[in-house]
Parts: sequence; structure tokens; C-alpha cells
Amino acid sequence: MARILARQGQGRDAVSAPFDTLKLARQFEAAGFEHKQAGDMAAAIADATVSADLATKTDLQTALRDVEHRLKIWTGSVGAALFALLFTALHLWPPK
Repeated sequence: MARILARQGQGRDAVSAPFDTLKLARQFEAAGFEHKQAGDMAAAIADATVSADLATKTDLQTALRDVEHRLKIWTGSVGAALFALLFTALHLWPPK
């Protein structure tokens, strides 16, 4: 289990697991796993969780703002194009 704790404290750039790996390892031990196996399983789960591409609430809010902004630009562009088309059609109609 010392290996698990050492992984979480690897300098400033280390990302810790979003759960208590020591507690998880102890739960594995209580379930009947050997000490080393419990620690290795907890470390593997922590590595998989940390390296997964999970979106946070802030990530989703940022993406939503970006989509809303693009939709507003697209809607404005379509509106301007339709206005120009209507203006041109009314100027050419009726033919002289």
C-alpha cells in the first residue's frame, strides 16, 4: 500500500485519485484479498480513473457556451442571407 500512497504524492504535477485508495485497498483486504493484491488492485483502479477522459461540470458549461455562441453566429448569418435574398428578389420583381 505504500506504493499507492507514493503514486499520489509524485510532485506538483501528480493527479490524485478522486477517492481514498488506502480505504479501497483495506476494503479489498477485508473482502479476502491478499495485502499486495489489494494494493495493486486499488492502484490499478486509481490509475484508470485518473487517466480517463472525464468531463467536469465546468467543461460541459464551457462547451455549452461555445455551442450557443456558434449557434447565434450561424442564426445571424442565415438571417442576413435571407434578408439579402428577399431584398434582391423584391428589387427585381416585377420585371420592367
